[in-house]
Amino acid sequence: GPSVHEYYQTSTYAGLERAFGSRIHVSAVAEFLRGWRVEGNQYVIGQTLRPRFGVDAAFKRHWALSATGAWSSGRSFHAYDSVTSSFEVSYTRERGLGLGRTTDSETASLAYPVRFSIGLGQQTFYNFLGHQHTQVVPMAQFTF
Repeated sequence: GPSVHEYYQTSTYAGLERAFGSRIHVSAVAEFLRGWRVEGNQYVIGQTLRPRFGVDAAFKRHWALSATGAWSSGRSFHAYDSVTSSFEVSYTRERGLGLGRTTDSETASLAYPVRFSIGLGQQTFYNFLGHQHTQVVPMAQFTF
């Protein structure tokens, strides 16, 4: 008969978010991930607990700061336990497409945000047996 090949994954989240005025937003989330894989009569289970945080602050009309961090810890295999963090500065501006429609009483136009972000990210595998446990990388992103 046919052999069994199955894969399951679940995610459970719990968290809080708080705004301090209209310019500062803080969040904290705990995530529990589980994955199962079945191949015939053999199976494997992977689980990790991943608490993380985020802070977003708008400090000028088009400028914002963002910081994030997360800790990941496997429930049985710890070589890939890690701490990650990032910091970025973003500039956002709305640009119109030039598509407008005017009726006798209303004018409608289409606009979209354009954002450019730069920053640094780091990832540390503190139980990894290799030579380099921490990596710091520059980040740049253009979104429209």
